[in-house]
Amino acid sequence: MSIPDSIMMDYFKLVTGLGYEEVAEIEESISKQDLNPSIAKRRLARLIIGNLYDEDKATGAEDSFDRLFKQKKTPDDIEEFVISEDLIIEGEVRLFAAMAASGLAKSNSEARRLISQGAVKIDGSRVSDTDFGQEPGKWDGKIIQKGKRHFRKFINKK
Repeated sequence: MSIPDSIMMDYFKLVTGLGYEEVAEIEESISKQDLNPSIAKRRLARLIIGNLYDEDKATGAEDSFDRLFKQKKTPDDIEEFVISEDLIIEGEVRLFAAMAASGLAKSNSEARRLISQGAVKIDGSRVSDTDFGQEPGKWDGKIIQKGKRHFRKFINKK
């Protein structure tokens, strides 16, 4: 879905296996504004994934895209991160440190920058306090989101 409209037809021609006439019809429909480019991109994505995997995977990928970007919900499959003892400082786990340890940020400073810029949410609520922290048990099951696409489910070590 992130490919530019200007090269979308190249993808239809090169990787879908559609015939010349069908590709030309899609291109004409888009140019006449009878077909929205985003609808064409969805079809392109289904065709590519269907060819590489199968129709069920293509449908699943489209559903995941809709869930994340249209419905603004969290994905079904979220990577889990177990909070380790070394993240607990003075009885709390700081968000910036947990983000860096979980791979949501490359470093503590990057995590702090992301938090200060409003790019981080906990269970859907934006966090702006760069020193946000809480007891390890309170992190259990929390969904941390960086930007639109990156998620981790924090699990308290038992």
